[in-house]
Order: sequence, then C-alpha cells, then structure tokens
Amino acid sequence: MNNSNDFWKILSERLRLIRLENDFSNEYVANYLEIHRETYRKYEKNPKNMSIDLLCKLLDLYQINLLIFLNEIMAKCH
Repeated sequence: MNNSNDFWKILSERLRLIRLENDFSNEYVANYLEIHRETYRKYEKNPKNMSIDLLCKLLDLYQINLLIFLNEIMAKCH
C-alpha cells in the first residue's frame, strides 16, 4: 500500500474512532455538519471527497486542531 492509500485509510479509521469515542451517531454528526446522514457515512468510509471546510467543521465539533490532526495521520503513514 502506498502512502496516499495509507493516508485515506488512516483518516477514515480515525474519523470513525473519534465519533465513537464521543458517543456520537452518524445522524448526530451529519446534523451538526448540515448534511444527509448517508453523505456523512460515505465521507467516514472514504473521506477523499470531503472538503477541507467540512473537515474543519467536523474537527471543531470534536475540538481538535486541524494541523495536529493531520500531523498525527501523516505520522501513522510512515
């Protein structure tokens, strides 16, 4: 697996884990983001098409800094 595939897989797993750690449903997160639940579920499984604005809003929900979050993902890719 190359680093690009690793990045998306790790990002997907991390988004799911953070949601579960906060005891949030897909529906709750989708409502917060003002998108359909199915759309959020797809983003969580494959975040490649998620906009940076939406990712920022999602991380705001969890009170996570974007740069720290991305650095953690990148560190796991290597």
